[in-house]
Amino acid sequence: EEQLSAGANVNAGAENSITALMAAAEGGHRPVVELLIEKGATINVGTKRGFTALMSAAMEGHTPVAELLIEKGANINAGKENGATALMHAAEGGHTPVVELLIEKGATVNAGTESGATALMHAAEGGHTPVVELLIEKGATANAVTKRGFTALMYAAEGGRTPVTKLLIEKGATINAGTETGVTALIYAAQKGHTPIVELLIEKGATINAGNETGVTALMYAAKNGHTPVVELLIEKGATINAGTETGVTALMSAAMDGRTPVVELLIEKGATINAGTETGLTALMYAAKNGHTSVVKLLIEKGANINAGTKTGVTALMFARQKHHDDIVQILTPQNMEC
Repeated sequence: EEQLSAGANVNAGAENSITALMAAAEGGHRPVVELLIEKGATINVGTKRGFTALMSAAMEGHTPVAELLIEKGANINAGKENGATALMHAAEGGHTPVVELLIEKGATVNAGTESGATALMHAAEGGHTPVVELLIEKGATANAVTKRGFTALMYAAEGGRTPVTKLLIEKGATINAGTETGVTALIYAAQKGHTPIVELLIEKGATINAGNETGVTALMYAAKNGHTPVVELLIEKGATINAGTETGVTALMSAAMDGRTPVVELLIEKGATINAGTETGLTALMYAAKNGHTSVVKLLIEKGANINAGTKTGVTALMFARQKHHDDIVQILTPQNMEC
């Protein structure tokens, strides 16, 4: 107050254009915000990226400050350079009272950023169940999609947000929707190893063998990332073990190339074809040998992998191991050592 009385510029901004009003709003200092506005602070001024005082308050969950700013004329639907609004910031932070206030005061519930992300998606990604429930109750579109085809359900599934996933399904989210590349909520959950969500999605009707645009399935993603419980669950629920991508890569190959020994063992136990080859003739053994996964190489040989198989150009697992200087694998695959 003393500085203002002494003639300080109430709207002066720092190097990043953050004003005193924004700083006070972010800190939740309602009396200071009130004073600054009284002394002429411009409520709707934004940083270089368009961040306003109302967004600052919303992001930090300061309901009284947000209420004051709106009362004094803050543009409730103002967006940053990427289109993010105060409602989105509040939803992302899980600030239910602020979300409720903003909607009550006229915030556009289904507004999207430049990429098409909505407040509901931000809340779903953060696992904020009460906010998700409130937004849907207030008219948020459960099946809204971004420009790349992402939905709130996908964000929740990928983030391991089981309660939100369950709620979205209850509220009508399309389980088998896919992104522009064909990735579904089930694939995202499997890829990240979220077993409870995988189970929930399958129970609610997710297509277990759906693949992305190149044919990669949930089982393949889970196998590649070493999520043994998810792999086991998917197989139990009917996933096709020997399905291949457009180029013929199978779940077993995916696991072998990343050195996922427990998954390789499980897949073989459940019927994976050990000597299956891609369209160029690559096998699980070749992938393991090429990438230096000794334990997987040993396991595959033990389970009957064809050591002498070659690609269409005649390259064998031994040759791959030599090229990559995996000496321990070279030794394992060398014929005389095999005979011993």
